[in-house]
Amino acid sequence: MGTIKTTNIQSISGSGTVTLGTSGETFAVGSGVTTTINRPAFSVYLNADQSIANATVTKITLDTETYDTDNAFASNKFTVPSGAAGKYCFIGTITWVNLTNEDEGQVRIHKNGSFVQGTGYFQGQNGTVTYQVTTILDLSASDYIELHGYQVSGGAINADGGEAYTNLKGFRIGA
Repeated sequence: MGTIKTTNIQSISGSGTVTLGTSGETFAVGSGVTTTINRPAFSVYLNADQSIANATVTKITLDTETYDTDNAFASNKFTVPSGAAGKYCFIGTITWVNLTNEDEGQVRIHKNGSFVQGTGYFQGQNGTVTYQVTTILDLSASDYIELHGYQVSGGAINADGGEAYTNLKGFRIGA
Protein backbone atom coordinates (compact mmCIF):
# COMPACT_ATOMS: atom_id res chain seq x y z
CA MET A 1 0.00 0.00 0.00
CA GLY A 2 1.15 3.50 -0.72
CA THR A 3 0.26 7.06 0.11
CA ILE A 4 -1.00 9.55 -2.46
CA LYS A 5 -0.37 13.18 -1.65
CA THR A 6 -2.09 15.83 -3.73
CA THR A 7 -4.04 19.06 -3.47
CA ASN A 8 -6.58 18.40 -6.21
CA ILE A 9 -8.33 15.40 -7.80
CA GLN A 10 -10.24 15.90 -11.05
CA SER A 11 -11.91 13.55 -13.51
CA ILE A 12 -9.94 12.85 -16.70
CA SER A 13 -12.92 13.43 -18.98
CA GLY A 14 -14.17 16.56 -17.24
CA SER A 15 -17.49 14.81 -16.52
CA GLY A 16 -17.43 15.88 -12.89
CA THR A 17 -17.58 12.27 -11.65
CA VAL A 18 -14.66 10.82 -9.69
CA THR A 19 -15.10 7.37 -8.16
CA LEU A 20 -13.13 6.46 -5.06
CA GLY A 21 -13.03 2.75 -4.22
CA THR A 22 -15.44 0.02 -5.21
CA SER A 23 -18.70 -1.29 -3.82
CA GLY A 24 -18.45 -2.35 -0.18
CA GLU A 25 -15.34 -0.36 0.68
CA THR A 26 -15.23 2.14 3.52
CA PHE A 27 -13.34 5.41 3.72
CA ALA A 28 -12.01 6.51 7.08
CA VAL A 29 -11.54 10.17 7.88
CA GLY A 30 -8.39 10.96 9.83
CA SER A 31 -8.40 12.47 13.30
CA GLY A 32 -9.00 16.21 13.17
CA VAL A 33 -10.38 16.13 9.60
CA THR A 34 -13.63 18.07 9.18
CA THR A 35 -16.34 16.98 6.75
CA THR A 36 -19.34 18.98 5.55
CA ILE A 37 -21.83 16.10 5.54
CA ASN A 38 -24.97 17.08 7.48
CA ARG A 39 -23.56 20.54 8.20
CA PRO A 40 -24.47 23.07 9.28
CA ALA A 41 -25.97 21.45 12.36
CA PHE A 42 -27.05 22.83 15.71
CA SER A 43 -28.76 21.96 18.99
CA VAL A 44 -30.04 24.73 21.27
CA TYR A 45 -32.37 24.88 24.24
CA LEU A 46 -34.34 27.08 26.61
CA ASN A 47 -32.26 27.37 29.79
CA ALA A 48 -35.01 28.51 32.22
CA ASP A 49 -38.81 28.34 32.14
CA GLN A 50 -40.49 30.78 29.76
CA SER A 51 -44.00 32.09 30.31
CA ILE A 52 -46.23 31.73 27.25
CA ALA A 53 -49.20 34.11 27.27
CA ASN A 54 -52.72 32.89 26.59
CA ALA A 55 -53.80 32.83 22.91
CA THR A 56 -50.50 34.32 21.71
CA VAL A 57 -47.96 32.80 19.32
CA THR A 58 -44.69 33.27 21.22
CA LYS A 59 -41.10 32.84 20.02
CA ILE A 60 -39.18 30.52 22.35
CA THR A 61 -36.04 32.08 23.80
CA LEU A 62 -33.46 29.42 22.89
CA ASP A 63 -30.57 30.90 24.82
CA THR A 64 -28.14 28.00 25.30
CA GLU A 65 -26.21 26.13 22.60
CA THR A 66 -25.18 22.51 22.93
CA TYR A 67 -23.40 22.77 19.56
CA ASP A 68 -23.48 24.98 16.48
CA THR A 69 -21.09 23.73 13.78
CA ASP A 70 -21.15 26.85 11.62
CA ASN A 71 -22.08 29.58 14.12
CA ALA A 72 -25.41 29.88 12.30
CA PHE A 73 -27.62 30.11 15.40
CA ALA A 74 -27.96 33.55 17.00
CA SER A 75 -30.72 35.77 18.43
CA ASN A 76 -33.05 32.77 18.94
CA LYS A 77 -32.98 31.68 15.30
CA PHE A 78 -31.02 29.52 12.88
CA THR A 79 -29.98 31.34 9.68
CA VAL A 80 -28.78 29.38 6.64
CA PRO A 81 -25.19 30.43 5.90
CA SER A 82 -24.06 31.55 2.45
CA GLY A 83 -23.31 28.49 0.31
CA ALA A 84 -25.33 26.13 2.52
CA ALA A 85 -28.70 26.04 0.74
CA GLY A 86 -30.45 22.67 0.59
CA LYS A 87 -32.81 20.36 2.43
CA TYR A 88 -32.80 20.63 6.23
CA CYS A 89 -34.35 18.55 8.99
CA PHE A 90 -35.61 20.34 12.12
CA ILE A 91 -36.94 18.92 15.38
CA GLY A 92 -38.61 21.27 17.85
CA THR A 93 -39.73 20.25 21.34
CA ILE A 94 -41.66 22.09 24.03
CA THR A 95 -42.49 20.65 27.43
CA TRP A 96 -45.52 22.43 28.86
CA VAL A 97 -45.97 22.50 32.65
CA ASN A 98 -48.99 22.91 34.95
CA LEU A 99 -51.62 22.04 32.36
CA THR A 100 -55.25 21.35 33.22
CA ASN A 101 -57.94 19.46 31.31
CA GLU A 102 -59.09 22.53 29.40
CA ASP A 103 -55.66 23.69 28.16
CA GLU A 104 -54.66 23.31 24.54
CA GLY A 105 -51.68 24.38 22.49
CA GLN A 106 -49.19 23.71 19.75
CA VAL A 107 -45.44 23.51 19.00
CA ARG A 108 -44.64 25.46 15.83
CA ILE A 109 -41.71 25.94 13.45
CA HIS A 110 -41.57 29.24 11.58
CA LYS A 111 -39.56 30.00 8.44
CA ASN A 112 -38.70 33.65 7.76
CA GLY A 113 -41.29 34.70 10.34
CA SER A 114 -44.18 32.60 8.98
CA PHE A 115 -45.68 29.36 10.28
CA VAL A 116 -44.64 26.28 8.25
CA GLN A 117 -45.14 23.23 10.48
CA GLY A 118 -46.76 22.45 13.81
CA THR A 119 -48.00 19.67 16.00
CA GLY A 120 -51.63 18.85 16.33
CA TYR A 121 -53.14 20.62 19.30
CA PHE A 122 -52.67 18.97 22.66
CA GLN A 123 -55.85 19.08 24.68
CA GLY A 124 -57.27 17.54 27.82
CA GLN A 125 -53.90 16.87 29.46
CA ASN A 126 -53.06 17.33 33.13
CA GLY A 127 -49.64 18.17 34.56
CA THR A 128 -46.60 18.19 32.28
CA VAL A 129 -46.80 17.29 28.59
CA THR A 130 -44.02 17.17 25.97
CA TYR A 131 -44.88 17.76 22.31
CA GLN A 132 -42.50 17.60 19.36
CA VAL A 133 -42.64 18.70 15.73
CA THR A 134 -40.35 17.46 12.95
CA THR A 135 -40.14 18.87 9.45
CA ILE A 136 -37.92 18.83 6.36
CA LEU A 137 -37.63 22.12 4.48
CA ASP A 138 -35.89 23.39 1.34
CA LEU A 139 -33.94 26.45 2.42
CA SER A 140 -31.88 29.12 0.68
CA ALA A 141 -29.02 31.18 2.10
CA SER A 142 -30.33 33.73 4.64
CA ASP A 143 -33.61 31.85 5.30
CA TYR A 144 -34.16 31.57 9.05
CA ILE A 145 -35.95 29.16 11.36
CA GLU A 146 -37.49 29.80 14.78
CA LEU A 147 -39.38 27.74 17.38
CA HIS A 148 -42.71 29.11 18.62
CA GLY A 149 -45.28 27.99 21.12
CA TYR A 150 -49.00 28.64 21.20
CA GLN A 151 -51.41 27.81 23.97
CA VAL A 152 -54.97 28.53 25.05
CA SER A 153 -55.50 28.03 28.77
CA GLY A 154 -57.13 31.24 29.94
CA GLY A 155 -53.82 32.37 31.45
CA ALA A 156 -50.09 32.07 30.99
CA ILE A 157 -48.40 28.67 31.24
CA ASN A 158 -44.71 27.79 31.10
CA ALA A 159 -42.50 26.12 28.57
CA ASP A 160 -40.16 24.06 30.77
CA GLY A 161 -36.52 25.14 30.70
CA GLY A 162 -33.73 22.62 30.28
CA GLU A 163 -31.92 20.83 27.48
CA ALA A 164 -34.18 17.77 27.57
CA TYR A 165 -37.43 19.76 27.74
CA THR A 166 -37.62 22.69 25.32
CA ASN A 167 -35.21 22.68 22.40
CA LEU A 168 -34.62 23.01 18.68
CA LYS A 169 -32.23 20.87 16.64
CA GLY A 170 -31.46 20.99 12.94
CA PHE A 171 -29.07 19.85 10.25
CA ARG A 172 -28.63 19.97 6.50
CA ILE A 173 -29.38 16.64 4.84
CA GLY A 174 -26.34 15.52 2.85
CA ALA A 175 -23.58 17.88 1.86
